[in-house]
Amino acid sequence: MASAGSYLDNFRALTEGLTTALTKNLTLMREDDLRCQLSFTDLHGKEAEYLEAEGMDDGELQEKILEEIAAKQQQILSLSDAKIQLAIQNIDLVQGSLSKLDEDLKNFVAQLISTEEQDGSWSGMADDTAGALPSCLDASDISGDPDEPVYCTCRRVSFGDMVQCDAPTCPYEWFHFECVQLSQAPKGKWFCPHCRYHRMAVDKAGF
Repeated sequence: MASAGSYLDNFRALTEGLTTALTKNLTLMREDDLRCQLSFTDLHGKEAEYLEAEGMDDGELQEKILEEIAAKQQQILSLSDAKIQLAIQNIDLVQGSLSKLDEDLKNFVAQLISTEEQDGSWSGMADDTAGALPSCLDASDISGDPDEPVYCTCRRVSFGDMVQCDAPTCPYEWFHFECVQLSQAPKGKWFCPHCRYHRMAVDKAGF
């Protein structure tokens, strides 16, 4: 069973690795951008040379300059494509790391709850959060409007009775009653299962 120390070590290793990879890609993007700017400067210079050659009615020189202009344009396109690919890599890195962090946190919290349930110290909390992340996605509840915001762990649009999580950093904000096993609005402050799990993990780890 993973300990709080090993969970935090994995967390630090993953975030440090992500930071290193992102920094490397951003540095490459900056270098490509500088080369792209220099190529644009050269391109403008070649365009001026072409206009000058056109005035001299020098067809051979014009053809040579046009070839150089085409080469510069291709270089700019290649550099732009390279920057796009690096940006896509960064997005994939972030999304992959977030998925891994979320999976690790859920596994860690599940292990904590399992351990504490054996001692009986978190039995009430375990009962309160049991089945709190249901698979309640129904295609009939998904809006046809792609711009309509979605909420809750089921990632559906707003409908019916909903409750707001009081955690300021909650990634889901609002929850359908059915998804968090509620039949009526809670009294006082209410924190969703995701934020309760996170707070338990942090408290258990001593942070």
